[in-house]
Order: sequence, then structure tokens, then C-alpha cells
Amino acid sequence: MRILLKNIRMDHYNINKRKLADEDILLIIPRKDKFQYDFSIPTIEGWEQYGEYATRSILCTLDGEIISLGHHKFPNFGETQKYADLFYQQSHERVFIKYDGHLIINFAHKGKRYNRTRGTVDGKTDHFDYGQAAEELLQFKKPIANHMQPLFELIGINLGGADIVVHYDKRELILHGCFNFNLQRYLNWIELEDFAEMYGLSLMKTYDCEGAIEILEKEFENSNNFEGVVVQRYDGIFPLMLKYKTEDYRIKHKLKAECTYKNLVNLAIHHEIFCESQLEQVLTTLVNPEFDWEILDSYREFYKEFRNNVERAKNLVQLIARTAANMQRRFNDKGDIARYMKSKKYSNLVFNGTMGLLTGKEQRVLINALLFTGGLHTKTKELEEKTYHYFLRLMN
Repeated sequence: MRILLKNIRMDHYNINKRKLADEDILLIIPRKDKFQYDFSIPTIEGWEQYGEYATRSILCTLDGEIISLGHHKFPNFGETQKYADLFYQQSHERVFIKYDGHLIINFAHKGKRYNRTRGTVDGKTDHFDYGQAAEELLQFKKPIANHMQPLFELIGINLGGADIVVHYDKRELILHGCFNFNLQRYLNWIELEDFAEMYGLSLMKTYDCEGAIEILEKEFENSNNFEGVVVQRYDGIFPLMLKYKTEDYRIKHKLKAECTYKNLVNLAIHHEIFCESQLEQVLTTLVNPEFDWEILDSYREFYKEFRNNVERAKNLVQLIARTAANMQRRFNDKGDIARYMKSKKYSNLVFNGTMGLLTGKEQRVLINALLFTGGLHTKTKELEEKTYHYFLRLMN
């Protein structure tokens, strides 16, 4: 298989020269971190229809001969209409567990096998050597032909990566696919089962062909340490796939991948957190505490900032309330109050807040105060009743 290097758009892809077995090779990866469906598609001779599935990462010789194909980063349900019908009952062929780990591509070059991730040649990154970790776990019953490229998910403890959420008790390599370069296609499921048995490999947990929602709910009843499911249909060349993640997993992933003040505010409001110990209890339930102590520490600091901002908002509301009470004692007409405050050049925040209280818009006054101090981060005209009462209780 050969990729036409001259047809690759340099504004869409990085072409990096690397060394492998003392030979100069090329690592081709997209310029953007997140897979984009409007990327230009590299041309692969004889495989033009499926070029998009290799866009995540390709190793090739300097003249374009492919050494290792990257694996398609398949989309989430709802992210694109592509393959959307796969999610529904009877339109897919298989449903299996979505493991939360790192893709390991095992490939051969010049008679030797290597393990790599999407963005590397040998699995080495700045913070972890995934190639070595995979090598320590990978024990084939017998040598694998050079034209076979098995794909694994590396899961387990202490693997690095801020976006890993699900906790596993041990390191493990789970087989989930294999590309045959001689046939220029992926193995179908029956072939993959035979391949796993022949070489003594662990294969992903699968289900009979039920609806994905039912399987998701069934699996989730037994564990909240679970990412989701993948639905798949094999078209004869490539296994088309779509993943569906649990709500619990999405929350955990966002907490880990985006440890921000904004997420802390959302978390505090959603779980009605009133003290630091309650925050710690919520976080240790959502995220494994032994592995993620640094996340707890970061969110504690954000929570202190949040409480300080809410306290500042409380002081501001109290100032506005005193101003409104004072204006009512001095004037009988709201128009007179407005004219007086403008003549005295009261700040817009205090002026609008005072007039808001005098016209029964207490919630609006609270929202503006919270937005001003940072207690809220998203502009809104009205708070849900639960959120409104949470802030009232927080300020008492």
C-alpha cells in the first residue's frame, strides 16, 4: 500500500521525519488535535475509498510505502450524522465495551515488531513509554506474520494521561482489531476471534445484537466505573464504529481533562456543595482519589475562589439592599429615586440593582451581582429555582 505524498495538503497535515531501524521514515498526522470531518483525505493507492480511516496517523517510507496504518478515531453518538444509524437496533452487527485507555498499534518493519501510539513511532511520549508498557504485556503464542497489524487498548494503573477516567485494577492489553496488509482490509469479527485464540490474546467484551441503549443500561447497573459501549458494522473492508458514553463518564472526563474554575462552579451548583469537605466527598466519588489527588487539590483551590466570589456578591447585594431601603425612606416615587441616583452618579451596578429591588426583580439583582464577582460564569436572565435557592442558602 502506498500513500501519494504529493497529494497531501500541508495546511492539514504534519509530515515529520523519524528514525526506525536506522532508516528515515515519515510520520503523518493531522495538524489539529481533534479529528475533523472536513479534512482533506490522503490518497492511498487501491484504498482511495477508505483513506479517511488512516488520517489519524500513518508511518511510511520516504517514497510513501505504508509501514503502519493509523486507526480511525471513531465519533461519539450525536457528534456527527455519519454512521448514526449504527446506534439503533438491527442496523449494527456487534456491540462491545468501550475501554478507557490508550490505543497501541503493533506493527512489523524489517522483520521486527514495534508498538506505537497514534502520534509516535515507538510509543514514547514526554510523560510515559507506552511502547515499553505494551511490550511487557504482549506475549504472542507464536510469531505473527509481518503483514498483520493488531490493534490494542492499553488499560490499567499508572499509565499517565490526564484524560483517563476509568480505574482498572491491573494493566492489560485488549485486542479490538487487526489490519491485514496482504488483503488490504481489517479482519471481520469471526476472523478476529480466531486470531485472538491463535495467538493467546485477550479480546474485548462483546454482547449479542441487542439495542445499544439496553446494553448500556444493563452494564451501567453493575458498575459506575465504566466508559460506555461501541456499536459496529463491518462493511467487508473496514469496521464502521460509533461510541456512546455514559453521563457519569462524561462528567468524570470533563473534570479531569478540563480542570477549570468554570467546571468547579457547575459542579458546586449541580451537587449543591456548601463546604470543602462536601466537595472532597463528591470528587472522590466521581474520580478515583488514589490516582487523582492532584485534581482534588486543584478543585479545592477553585472552590475557595468560588466561595470568595459568592461572599463578594453577598456583600454587593447587601449594599444594594441598604441603598434601596435608604432611597425608599427619602422618596415616595421611583422616578425621583432614579433621577436622584443618576445625579449623584451611582455606579450602574448599584443603580440597576436598586431599581431592580424596588420593582420586585430580586433574582435579577442576585444574578448580576454573581456575574460581576465571578460567582456565576454564564450570562442568564433567570436561574432555575433549585440554583436560586442554592445561592440564597450559600449566602446565609
